[in-house]
Amino acid sequence: MIVAKPITIQGQELHVSMSIGIAFYPSDGKSTEELMKNADMAMYRAKEEGRDTYKFYSMDMNKAISRKMALENGLRKALKNDEFVLNYQPQVSLHTGEIVGVEALLRWNTTETGMLSPNQFIPVAEESGLIIPIGEWVIKTACIQGKTWHDNGQSDLKIAVNLSPVQFLHDNLVGTVINALKTSGFNPNYLELEITEGVAFTNAEAAIKKMQAIRELGVRISIDDFGTGYSSLMYLKSFPINTLKIPKPFNQDIMRSQKDKALVETIIYLGHSLGLSVIAEGIESNEQLRFLK
Repeated sequence: MIVAKPITIQGQELHVSMSIGIAFYPSDGKSTEELMKNADMAMYRAKEEGRDTYKFYSMDMNKAISRKMALENGLRKALKNDEFVLNYQPQVSLHTGEIVGVEALLRWNTTETGMLSPNQFIPVAEESGLIIPIGEWVIKTACIQGKTWHDNGQSDLKIAVNLSPVQFLHDNLVGTVINALKTSGFNPNYLELEITEGVAFTNAEAAIKKMQAIRELGVRISIDDFGTGYSSLMYLKSFPINTLKIPKPFNQDIMRSQKDKALVETIIYLGHSLGLSVIAEGIESNEQLRFLK
């Protein structure tokens, strides 16, 4: 393509990519406005598929956009109508067998289709920016529940809350955490924020600063899905974290795969050697439990 050739402006060489959306008259629209709208949809599909390419408009694109818009509108109403709920997954000590913490899991109890899991709506929430107010609700609600449990005698129970990449990178994250702790009266030492390995290592220097600000509040930090992204042991030693989480896919096959056994053993040894707690996710059989013990 001609546009792929570098352009020199004031001695600086610039490289330009192009995404093209194509709509045909009259099958894709009979007015200028309709053709432009549908071509625009096709262009965004080209961007989603890696940019520097072209896409023809199809009716499926219109349906996908309509579904996304309906989901986004539903999320806005869900915040106002209190349709979100938190489920709490127990975290059990292998030494004592006691529940030492819980992980707050977000669900959306829709009036139309019932309960939805995060993978069905979180991508739209992130893209629309709604993940910020939703995330604030999750942290605040989890802290309020944690305070209730502590007041009722479960004073050592830890509450873990997942942060999406958009939440973690948002400028007001620390303020949100401070507000949730202040409103609920929950002890910050028993709140743990989980960030994925990918967002932690994408911009490690910025991540470290954000983590340090969170740790200064007394809040704990864990690295979720450790080993599934682009782990850097150089940065891992610099992260002010408390916990490593071994992802479920590694634990599912530890009884059948020698490689998975070796990976899990290595992560456990690495975590303990760095003075970190280690959590294995998704343990569903006694055999898995015995191996991890």
